[in-house]
Amino acid sequence: MSIPHSLGIETIRNVFERIHQPLSEEHSFILKALSFVLHHNVFIFNGVYYLQRQGVAMGAKCAPSYANLFLGEWERHGPERKLKLFVVKLNRNSFNLTFTMNYHYSRLEFLDIEIKKDERGQLSTNLFRKKTAGNSLLHAESMHPPKCIEGIPKGQYLRLRRICSTEEDFKREAYQLYLRFKARGYKTRSLRRAYQFAFSRSRDEVLYKHQQCDTSSVRRKDEDRTRFILTYGMKDQEARAVIQKHWHILSSDPNIGKWVTTRPLFGYRRNNSIGDLLTHSHFQKYSGASCCKTPGSYRCGACDQCQYIKISREFGNRNAKYNMYHYTSCTTIHVIYLFTCHCGSKYVGKTKRPLKRRIYEHMRDINNCNLLSSIAKHIYCIHNGEHRGSYFQGIDRLHGDIRGGDLDNKLLQMETSWIFKLNTYKSEYGLNGQLNFQAFINK
Repeated sequence: MSIPHSLGIETIRNVFERIHQPLSEEHSFILKALSFVLHHNVFIFNGVYYLQRQGVAMGAKCAPSYANLFLGEWERHGPERKLKLFVVKLNRNSFNLTFTMNYHYSRLEFLDIEIKKDERGQLSTNLFRKKTAGNSLLHAESMHPPKCIEGIPKGQYLRLRRICSTEEDFKREAYQLYLRFKARGYKTRSLRRAYQFAFSRSRDEVLYKHQQCDTSSVRRKDEDRTRFILTYGMKDQEARAVIQKHWHILSSDPNIGKWVTTRPLFGYRRNNSIGDLLTHSHFQKYSGASCCKTPGSYRCGACDQCQYIKISREFGNRNAKYNMYHYTSCTTIHVIYLFTCHCGSKYVGKTKRPLKRRIYEHMRDINNCNLLSSIAKHIYCIHNGEHRGSYFQGIDRLHGDIRGGDLDNKLLQMETSWIFKLNTYKSEYGLNGQLNFQAFINK
């Protein structure tokens, strides 16, 4: 968008007339200077001189203020009725979205600050709190270091001193802050001391940092001290006393003494709260300690079915080989397993129970000549009941979720996928029979 010169100058004139009537010599000079800047912007391009007929030159000192005043004048002429109608139309949607609007002619809220403009056009600031804001101040009896508890009122009153422009606003908000602190168990004496500390300082003093003293040497000494980090708790003072009492043992040690200062600098890490003890995330991070078991199919070493498990880290058919990415044994649940006959025929199955239980049932069917079982039927009809050399492998598994869910259907989907990949449903060496995609159909 480029602003026409005549319209822009007229807009600035209107702004000045609202502030000062009639126009002062200073305002008239500013208008003449602005007109000169706008009408005499000459630039060269490709050896040709051009005069800018519209808009303001980029980089001009007056450009930001000129554009802001022009748009501000445009915004203030919008009818209030159309603004409300616009919000009503926004809320007529099918996405369950609701928009709210707050506006005022002389007041604006931004974050925790309320900016006000009086009749003379002077700006002032005050604390702003939402109507839904609760009392989230740290409780005085919370398990925190005493210095931390003592410093909160001081910091909050200094914050009020910085935000509130007038003494009246500061005192009013300070009283409300006092009530919120009392509701959280703070002592009147500490609150009065923090209030007096903030009230005794001018607003300019707390807005601008003044270097009262050279703290660099103090900070440097603290940085040179050996840090001793503790988990904060009720026994903190006792632990500190014991460490300080025997710290000389470390500092005088011939091996580590040169790395330890004469006095420690104590620091604290956060302890577990009641919320940490009562609630936890359902999503657990897998660390090296919890995932140290090597992927593959293994025996538990404590059951009769171990003899039928083949210890291996890969499996496959005549056409492809696959690596195992999970640890499985006889006791693993939610397993996809592969049965391989000594003739090379294969069967893919699933179980929610421990794998050893399913292997036991298959071997029982073989011994009882149960022709309803695909594995038992193959062993009995093709090999006359001889199963030596056949084995089971756990090839995939499903990690259970604390939230539950249809694990059986998920297992069925995994089973179908492996039946398809290993081609155990239609080849001459497949024992699964017809492939069923029912698990992938939404019910």
